[in-house]
Amino acid sequence: MVLVIFHVISVLGAVLAGILVPLYWLGYFVDPASIHSIETIFSFIALSNIFTYFKAKKKSWKNPLHWFAPGLFLEFLCFLPTSAWFIAISPQSEANLLLFNLILLRHLIKVPKILDYFSEIKPLTYRIIPIVLLLPLLLHIITCGWLALGGGNGGTEGSQFDLYVRAMYWAFATLTTVGYGDITAQNNWQMLYSCFVGLAGVGFYGYMISNIASLLARQDAARERHMTQLENMVHYLDYHQIPKDLRKQVRDYYRYLWANKKTLDQLEDIELLPVPLQSQLFYHINRKSLDRIPFLKSASEEIFKDLMASLETQIVIPGECIFKKGEEGEYLYLIHSGKIDIKTDDGQIIATLGNGDFFGEQALLSSEMRNATAVARGYSDLFKLSKRSFHDVLAKYPDFKDYIESLNSERQISAV
Repeated sequence: MVLVIFHVISVLGAVLAGILVPLYWLGYFVDPASIHSIETIFSFIALSNIFTYFKAKKKSWKNPLHWFAPGLFLEFLCFLPTSAWFIAISPQSEANLLLFNLILLRHLIKVPKILDYFSEIKPLTYRIIPIVLLLPLLLHIITCGWLALGGGNGGTEGSQFDLYVRAMYWAFATLTTVGYGDITAQNNWQMLYSCFVGLAGVGFYGYMISNIASLLARQDAARERHMTQLENMVHYLDYHQIPKDLRKQVRDYYRYLWANKKTLDQLEDIELLPVPLQSQLFYHINRKSLDRIPFLKSASEEIFKDLMASLETQIVIPGECIFKKGEEGEYLYLIHSGKIDIKTDDGQIIATLGNGDFFGEQALLSSEMRNATAVARGYSDLFKLSKRSFHDVLAKYPDFKDYIESLNSERQISAV
């Protein structure tokens, strides 16, 4: 976290240098106390960058060889208060020497590195922040460059604010288009600068358009994938001349996936996660349900996580029979969302289970047949744990295995 703070200081220092140094060089503020305060800030930022260099690169400041690096030399140019030494010579010398602090601009490349530390930032925000930060700074620097060259036929009359606004207007128009021709270059240096800005504008325009298009595409990427999957399925149904009723069930299933922010790709993506991550994910989702299962109440967190690593996901459709009475039990089921009816032989509903409930747990303890039928009332998301996986986990924890076996023995005795 310390490195993050120093990276943030570096970026803020770069932004401050990009804003203040060109303005001072143009004579927008000439108060010596102000400039010395600003340069003191730049010296502090350069010092923090030197610390960051040794920390991030894992270099030792005690080793003389580690001090010979181009990056450190540039930081020392910013660290030394050179303008203060030359204030007695001439103000212009001071302003020119202050330009060394523009070296700090190179630290703007740390913006993505800083964002990488914050995993909760959404991809859309991750792409927008650098644009929002760098675009105004780029526009400001180009504006100051145009002012330094005289501002073209925009003139030099008016307040400093008026001159800056006119120059910013020219910079924005030239950077984003070819300009409107109302403010134009008047000498060779201004013409060369206009060519440079126009050339930069080509890259800038392409960069902005590609990023905006990418952002819009990303916003709707999930829906596009979903619609593509649905379209492919419709072609498949048409080719095989599937009856209308079955078509409707297929389309309803896809509609359920989209309504619940799921796609087939996302379901597959979960399976691509490393087993420890899947385990922690399912542990977070199902912990409350598992705590309610009597024979798992004394299980440790390690046992829970191992059980979670063995969970499988299943989506059931309305009316789907999950298991029937008389079948051999194979799975314990945890209901993540939806409703499941537990029925008798004649179809009477014994109980209706919902989010966070579980059923079929006796399948893990014995080979007894199911004593009821489980039917999905609507679309439901289930997690299921197989008997085989459960006993594989028990084999790793002998004490807990003995506890389960003793519970099962007591249950069999009480049944007799």
